[in-house]
Amino acid sequence: MNPAEPLVSVVIPCYNAERFLKDCVTSVLEQTYASIEVILVDDGSKDRTAAVISELSADQRVRGVSKTNGGAASARNTGMAASRGDFIAFLDSDDLWLHDKLEKQMQRFASADVAIVYSSREDIDENGHVIPSNPLESYRGHGLAGQLLIKNFVPMSSSVMRREVFESIGNFNTTYARSEDLEFWLRAAVDFGFDFVAEPLVRHRRWSEQLTQNKTAVFESSLEIQRDFMARFPHAVTRRDARRGWAKRYNGRGKARALNGQRISAIADFARSLLNDPLFVPAYKNAFKACLGRLSP
Repeated sequence: MNPAEPLVSVVIPCYNAERFLKDCVTSVLEQTYASIEVILVDDGSKDRTAAVISELSADQRVRGVSKTNGGAASARNTGMAASRGDFIAFLDSDDLWLHDKLEKQMQRFASADVAIVYSSREDIDENGHVIPSNPLESYRGHGLAGQLLIKNFVPMSSSVMRREVFESIGNFNTTYARSEDLEFWLRAAVDFGFDFVAEPLVRHRRWSEQLTQNKTAVFESSLEIQRDFMARFPHAVTRRDARRGWAKRYNGRGKARALNGQRISAIADFARSLLNDPLFVPAYKNAFKACLGRLSP
């Protein structure tokens, strides 16, 4: 550990994570930025995660914390509470960091206006092979809540933030079933500035357990988050950005419902999408395909 470098606490929530956890943690321990601590939060795992954490804790930079199962948001809160660093980074237990990720990101904090730094990512399959993916849009500066409502552009496993963000806005909100990271970044965007490194510094793993998640529940949660955020911070986003956010979420839920055979409710969601943004072309396309029974994932 270099005493001249600020300590970065890397919080990794772990639930049934034995398959990929060693590779994940190794990618952190091999960072060119040396001043790190790794906090592994076992969120009530039922496999050998606890044993793997015990093995990894032989490295003095690694600490394990156990808790009853409460979900990723709850585990991140536990990890933040246990952290000691002036900076906090997040990493999912099945993802990987490139070796110079933290070094490149920490340079961006030379500006006092920057509180959160993220990066691009590349997707990999369960065997570690890169798979094609659409690049995420990136934004820097203050007042980015509107862009976040339209699209969460901060990959969770790429994010690093000053500790003062956590101390100012508090924990991840555990009342939401999904998309709690979006809600956290929305609150952060009210008062804090973002920056990014425009290259993929994270390898985000897409595999069977992720692909089977309930897409309808994801969009229902994000709709709830947008309603709650706009009620609490009514002036944080423009009317245009809010409407585009509604349009994308209703379209997303409509597509998920159509794929689940709920055609009537899906058409209703596509109509809600277009009421908010009559120029939102994906809703027209999805509604047409849903009527014909030709909608695909």
